[in-house]
Amino acid sequence: MSGAGALIFVEGPGPRLACEVFDAGPDAPALLFAHGNSSHRGIWRPVANLLRHELELRVVLIDMRGHGDSEHVHPAAYDPDDHAGDLARVVRHLALTRYGVVGHSAGALAVTTLAARLARKQLVGPAPSALVWVDIDPCVPEWQVEFFHQRADSVGRSYSDLESATRSLIRGIQKTSPNISEELLWDFIATGFQQTPEGCKVKLDPQTYTTWNPGDLRPILPLVDIPALVIRAADSGVSSVQGFEELKAGFPRAHGEVVEGGTHFVPLDHAAEVAQLIAGFLHRERLA
Repeated sequence: MSGAGALIFVEGPGPRLACEVFDAGPDAPALLFAHGNSSHRGIWRPVANLLRHELELRVVLIDMRGHGDSEHVHPAAYDPDDHAGDLARVVRHLALTRYGVVGHSAGALAVTTLAARLARKQLVGPAPSALVWVDIDPCVPEWQVEFFHQRADSVGRSYSDLESATRSLIRGIQKTSPNISEELLWDFIATGFQQTPEGCKVKLDPQTYTTWNPGDLRPILPLVDIPALVIRAADSGVSSVQGFEELKAGFPRAHGEVVEGGTHFVPLDHAAEVAQLIAGFLHRERLA
């Protein structure tokens, strides 16, 4: 199993946010990782550990609002602007100055919105020096949004115990991502469960499914005038070739990479390759 960092909490204003922090030297740059919808910080743990063995980095894995150990919000507010405000709070709380942002799926929408809103002075705090976008289109297709809307009821399902809950989700993920080791899946999935009086449930607000409306980020891409690495998983059912090209054309300073054989769970099924791509990108841009 991947080694975990120290769990800290960022208090309000706004929801209480859980962050897993791997500290480094006082002068080390930081990487802030954001996960996708229905996920949690654990999806980035294998990549984070690989990067830390190669580079001197302060790594911060965040649970987005409504996910993992972070608070739910009522009324529901789970779109890129909401997440960007939370990320800016984390940056200020941890006093990050020299830092980059990495986002997978809906997390990529969040970190890009953060960078754009900081560039527009719509949020307070230092801007990131680099951005990594992983496996989602800048304009999420309506069918993907509707997929989440129609499955909100599944979030509240209870399991009798952690083992049966974890094994059930492992079987589900392996249908589309068969190359992830069971050890990595066990670590990832178990982190996202909690014991309740009704049984074992995922740490997830169903409203993150019901109300999700990511919008079209293509108009704000030109505002993100920092080095950007765009990673697409070749066998993903979420990102498209067209979206990949739009990202490379939209970011002013973009470099694109395709992970052959990777699925949407590319931070898990190709963790070593993703870590190598990020490390190489940081070295090229003199940010590591």
